[in-house]
Amino acid sequence: MGAGSGGLFIADTTQQAVTRFKDYYEARVRQTHKPHLEGRPGYNTPFHTIEDAVADGPHLIGSPQQITDKILGFHAAYRHDLQSITVDTSGLSLPEQIDQLRRFAEEIAPVVRREAPCGRRPNPSRRPNPPATERSPPMATVLSVSGSPSATSRTAKLLRHLDHRLAAQGHDVIPLDVRTLPADALLGADFRHPAIGDAAALFERADGVVIGTPIYKAAYSGLLKSLLDLLPQYALTGKTVLPLATGGSTAHVLAIDYALRPVLNSMGAAHIVPGWFTLDRDINVGDDGTLTVAPGSAEALAQVTDQFSVALGGRATVLAATA
Repeated sequence: MGAGSGGLFIADTTQQAVTRFKDYYEARVRQTHKPHLEGRPGYNTPFHTIEDAVADGPHLIGSPQQITDKILGFHAAYRHDLQSITVDTSGLSLPEQIDQLRRFAEEIAPVVRREAPCGRRPNPSRRPNPPATERSPPMATVLSVSGSPSATSRTAKLLRHLDHRLAAQGHDVIPLDVRTLPADALLGADFRHPAIGDAAALFERADGVVIGTPIYKAAYSGLLKSLLDLLPQYALTGKTVLPLATGGSTAHVLAIDYALRPVLNSMGAAHIVPGWFTLDRDINVGDDGTLTVAPGSAEALAQVTDQFSVALGGRATVLAATA
């Protein structure tokens, strides 16, 4: 069993951590706040100030000792054996991010491992596991989300093409085309609509999420945003995410990192694997609906898809890139 955190920031003292991180944390709370969902559990954080987050929230903000004590408190309550941490990528410089990970590895992780060993006690009533050769490979549930508004979308066809690869590697893949959801519910922000509730349930059920979107004016589609805005604030907590994008120009190649990835981070994604931007001209759909992908793009897509599969615990070792 695992436990997640709402963010990590380590300083020599808790006051230094609060002072350094306060403006960024509280600006992010304001930015992600959804007034129309006020009072609905899971959508808006109850920790509006950094002081609230440090005192009562899951956030790991403070001195090494305070963060260690909080994790050990989690362990005493939940007996978990996996602790997820999130280093904010949009508020800290890359050297700061690296330093945060270094400090966690050197100053906190060794103490937690010593004080809260994760070995599980054997259960005498439980049958021993069969040999590895007799067990089925691990399987994860993957939600494959197309954010394209077009009925003849290259993005959607590309995702369904990759769905077959993931299914062949042992995963249960569920396709979701956002364009099939009721427009009145999306545009009217009707989170109580049954179709929106069903979509939110698919996200909750999934172990991993593939999110594909066309790039319009250097950003992901408005259709995709309309759905993400209706999901709980931390709908991606504990999940592995693969972001994919398509577009007509290499000018948009960084849109995944600068437009989509920060949103996925804000929704609590545990692990966002490297994504890929595919040019429209590399995706060809025949009259019979058959999809072919230019060899260079096909190889790159196969690689990022396999990395995603490995992160989920699937088998990603035997399939050759297919066009």
